[in-house]
Amino acid sequence: VARPSRLNLALITGLSCVTLLVSRPAQAQYLYGITNGGSLYEINPVTRYTSLVFTQPITTMTSANGLAWSEANQRMFYFGTVGSSLNFYTWDRTTGIQTQITGSIPAGPVASGTYYGGYYWFVRNNSDNLLRVSFDFSNPSAPKVSSFQDFDHFGGVSDLGSYGFGDISVRASDGMLFGSSNKGIFRVNVSTGTPTGFTSINSDATLYQLG
Repeated sequence: VARPSRLNLALITGLSCVTLLVSRPAQAQYLYGITNGGSLYEINPVTRYTSLVFTQPITTMTSANGLAWSEANQRMFYFGTVGSSLNFYTWDRTTGIQTQITGSIPAGPVASGTYYGGYYWFVRNNSDNLLRVSFDFSNPSAPKVSSFQDFDHFGGVSDLGSYGFGDISVRASDGMLFGSSNKGIFRVNVSTGTPTGFTSINSDATLYQLG
């Protein structure tokens, strides 16, 4: 996929969310960030240069969030708000094609997203709801949500209150999901596909970002 000329990292501002891509062996790791207007940037933290991967053709997009990378599928996922609609998108890194995902889309607002175990996970902002989304890629040009499950209280039984986010990220070695929010840092195990063992690590309300 051809890319425009590189830009100095310091010139790129207003990225609404960033995710890590580790699919290039023997090369530097890359970050991807997306603006609220839907412009996706590839960021090399070593050289401190960025490349504009694409600009969302929908000019009325007002916010984007939940950016997550699937190594197995070589795809990026994210939500974008267009007018009053919350749309779900995927970008195929191999073909360079961005597609809107159809099907029964879970309700937002989406605060943060990650991909693990064949699922897209995201947190509904200002809640304690963790959602797991499955996809049907039998038609690569028209991917759709095949199913989703909404886990109240991060899979527990007790109401944990309203969580403002924040980031989430899964440790691939053991399926431990870590989250940052206005209630501090927490973790929950999603290795089996069902969240269990929610644990609050600290209650520092200033820790909104991971990494």
